[in-house]
Amino acid sequence: MSKEEAPFVIFYNVTKWYKGNVIGLNQFTAQVSGGITGLVGPNGAGKSTFLKLATGQIKPNIGIVRVFNKDPFRDSSVFNDLGYCPEQDAFWSWMTGKEFVEILAKAKGYSKEEAKKETTRVLKIVSLDDERADRPIITYSKGMRQRIKVAQALIGSPSLLLLDEPFAGADPITRAHLGRTFEDLRKEGVSIILSSHVLHEVEQFADQIKLIYRGRLLAEGPVRDIRALIYDHPHRIKILTDSPRELAKYFVSLPSVKSLEITDPSNLHYGILWILTHNPAVFYKELPKVLVSSKVHVEEIMSVDDNLQAVFEYLTQ
Repeated sequence: MSKEEAPFVIFYNVTKWYKGNVIGLNQFTAQVSGGITGLVGPNGAGKSTFLKLATGQIKPNIGIVRVFNKDPFRDSSVFNDLGYCPEQDAFWSWMTGKEFVEILAKAKGYSKEEAKKETTRVLKIVSLDDERADRPIITYSKGMRQRIKVAQALIGSPSLLLLDEPFAGADPITRAHLGRTFEDLRKEGVSIILSSHVLHEVEQFADQIKLIYRGRLLAEGPVRDIRALIYDHPHRIKILTDSPRELAKYFVSLPSVKSLEITDPSNLHYGILWILTHNPAVFYKELPKVLVSSKVHVEEIMSVDDNLQAVFEYLTQ
């Protein structure tokens, strides 16, 4: 069976625990084939454990993990066709973005000249092929750091990308750009597994969703099925903006909005607009139009972790 016909990633009855009786995954069985697969779950659900097992950074206590029909913990040849973007930053901050990617390209076996060409190629994919690539990483915004991490994962044109919370902390523009980048890569035949604790971050372009909760696979399927399952539960959205009261005026008349609350600014620049919706599907479709119409600067949008935790508890009742 060829790589295209077989699942890229297979987990069979996998259990992984850490010191202190902390369970990462618990009797976890799943398969991942082509396209884009979203791993969705609250913080601590087991998403990062899944990706670390798939990239061979750790091994299971029980069960079988296979990537390209190989054991990633024992067979390093897996990494010839795999790219990985970790959740945590691990930069030499004094380096420029270009230098960082180049040094990783050399570590992957590229010559000096080949590494320069490959760095130019991957930086172009993430739209950092300009003067920003020559700035020290310590000056980068969170969104730019996320782009650099994705760029290094693309070195060597891998057929499988594993991305751990690639949208975390990114501004709306960067999130939209990364989403388009992932869609373009899928069209080119690249398979992608990415984790997120916010469903709407991945539902616009993911082919399959796997819901992980307390180390177990709670549900899986096409986006429309998972959305119908989750959107019966209310969502609370946090919007960080310099004009929360002005922005609230644009949301107050929307039927999808149940309530609004404003938290006084903790500094001189930003406040928080909290939105409770009982119809998340409709709200998230209306959200981009409202933001464009308001012309209010928005620093961050996120679904609160505690609320997503409540969603998963709701599904397990």
